[in-house]
Amino acid sequence: MTDTDLMQLVAGRSPAAAPSAIAALRAIRVDSPVVELRVASVAGDALRDHSVEWSPEEREALAEACARAVGADPIDTAARDRLSALLTASGLSAAELARVLGRDERTMRKWLSGQMVIPGAVASMLARAGIDVHPAHVVITLAR
Repeated sequence: MTDTDLMQLVAGRSPAAAPSAIAALRAIRVDSPVVELRVASVAGDALRDHSVEWSPEEREALAEACARAVGADPIDTAARDRLSALLTASGLSAAELARVLGRDERTMRKWLSGQMVIPGAVASMLARAGIDVHPAHVVITLAR
C-alpha cells in the first residue's frame, strides 16, 4: 500500500486522524521533506483511534508506516506528543495555546505536524507542564 493509499484510507475512516491525513496527502503531493514523519504521525494517530476497527492488513500497513520514522528525533517526538496531549487535555485551540506560549500560531501548527522541530527550551517546558481544567479557566503549571 502506498503512502497516498494509506492516508486516503485513514482520511476516510478515522475521525481523529482525518485532518492530519489530509495534511499528509498535501505534503505527499508537494514532495515535502517531512512526508515520512507526517505519514508516521498520522499512522500512529490512526492506530490509537479506538473508534475504528482496522483489518489485520491495514493495521500492518499503519505499523510499517510508523516504523519507517524510527530515525526521528525521540526528544522532538516526545515533545510533539506532549504538546498534542496538552492541547487535548486543556481543550484549548492551537491558536490559544500558541498565545499562551508566546508563539505564532503557524509555528504551533508546524510543531504539531512535524514540519518544524520543537526547540529544546520549549520541549523542556512541555516536559514539566501540568494542567488543571476548570469550567471557567485552564491553569498550566510548570514544575521546577
